This record gives sequence, C-alpha cells and structure tokens, in this order.
Amino acid sequence: MNYSVQLLTTVENCDLVIEAATMERSELEFKKYSLEKKRNTSTNNTAAIEAEIPAVLAEISAYETVLLTLPEGEAKEGMEAKLVKAKYKLFLLQQKRASYGVIAVLGVELEIGSVEASIAEIVVYIAAVNARKAGL
Repeated sequence: MNYSVQLLTTVENCDLVIEAATMERSELEFKKYSLEKKRNTSTNNTAAIEAEIPAVLAEISAYETVLLTLPEGEAKEGMEAKLVKAKYKLFLLQQKRASYGVIAVLGVELEIGSVEASIAEIVVYIAAVNARKAGL
C-alpha cells in the first residue's frame, strides 16, 4: 500500500509514528506467539480427544446393553449412574473437541496468518516512514 508519508513534515513526527508502529508490531508478535502455543496445545489435545471418543461410545453401548438385561434394583441403579457418567464424559469430550479439535486448530491457523500479514504490513509501513525521515 502507498502511505501518505509526505504528510510527515518533521523528523520528530516520523519518530512518533515509527514508535507507535513498532509498539503495534511488538503486540502483534506477542499475539502470534500466543496463538502458536495455542495451536500446538490444540494439536496435541486433538489426537487424545479423537482417540478417547470411540472408547467412551463403546462404554456407553456396553452399559446400555447390560441395562436391558438387569432386573430392577441396586445393580441396575448403579449401572444407570455409570451410564449417566459416561454420557457426561462424552459430552465433555465433544465440548473439548469444539475447543481443541481440528476445526479449532484451523481457526487458530487462520488467525496466525492474519497476524503475520499485519506484521508484514507494519514492516512496510515503518520502511516507508523511515524513507521519508531520511529525506527530511
């Protein structure tokens, strides 16, 4: 992008603009670092979550099958409690998958790309202001 750096009329103005842009760049670089850590964590968690879901589904299926054969009583109530816990565990895994799963990883990667593009544009901006400053 062509910036209107000709509007900068003093070295002091250039220095102020460069300082502000440098601070913005630092904040974006920190954000990128944070997003990359989040991506790494999400990638590691995704594999564990995806592996655990089929096991919990099998557990739920087993509990449901056993419940069909049990007579009323303490054993059936205990099995029903286990079924509820397993279903809740599945619910939590599905919630985690939404937060740390493949879709979440892709969303974080998109954010990283946007931040990288912003950083690159700030570098171009600072270079344009430095060129103007050198010409003053």
